[in-house]
Amino acid sequence: MTTVRQPLAQLASMAVGMLTEQIEQPGLDSPAALEVATELVIRASTAPPN
Repeated sequence: MTTVRQPLAQLASMAVGMLTEQIEQPGLDSPAALEVATELVIRASTAPPN
C-alpha cells in the first residue's frame, strides 16, 4: 500500500510554536495554512503499471 510520510516531529514543533505565540500574544493572527515537505512511500505491495 502506497502512503504519504509526514514529518511528525516537525508538525508537533510547529503546533507548539503556534500555540506558544497565541498564549504570549492573544490577538495575533494565525497563518491560514502551513506547508511541510512530505514523502511518497511506495510499498512492495504496489504492482507496477500494466
